[in-house]
Amino acid sequence: MNLKKLNLGCGFNKMKGYINIDKEPAGEPDVVADLEKTWPFEDNSVEEIQACHVLEHIGQETGVFLNIMKEIYRVCAPDALVHIRVPHHNHWTFHADPTHVRKILPEGFHLFDQKMNRENIERGAANTPLGIYCGVDFVLEKAQPIFDEPWASRIKNNVVTSFDLDFASKHYSNVIVEWDIALRVRKESRT
Repeated sequence: MNLKKLNLGCGFNKMKGYINIDKEPAGEPDVVADLEKTWPFEDNSVEEIQACHVLEHIGQETGVFLNIMKEIYRVCAPDALVHIRVPHHNHWTFHADPTHVRKILPEGFHLFDQKMNRENIERGAANTPLGIYCGVDFVLEKAQPIFDEPWASRIKNNVVTSFDLDFASKHYSNVIVEWDIALRVRKESRT
């Protein structure tokens, strides 16, 4: 099978070599589909997904968001990459857009990792084992913060400690602009 690459919620930002998908036809996507409802792709048919500034716009209701995660998992082949970019929930750009319906934090993706789910259950932790509940298994491979100014310049010029940066990002607004996240799909090969 020839595996596909998907660019979810492409808007006007179409990517060469990808199937560009959006529910709004104005950007002339390759496929018009509402990702909260329709995923017109076969099981295990996708090797890579790009979701750049998409997940914060969909799945306002928890059940809908969980179904989106199930569909991502269903269409992805074993070891597929899911690359996600989202605005930081504590940056003005997140709050300025009235179509943003969901905060996305990298730590939330640990809840979709079945290995971590089992470890948390064994420890008696209160973390919701969404990977087990939803029948999905994602490994968080990367969670890279993209810093806003003046923090980006302070990092570049080595004038801020990692402790100060960690404190600022947890306690102040407008420190991190967005997250660059990579998930790896963990599933058995069905060949």
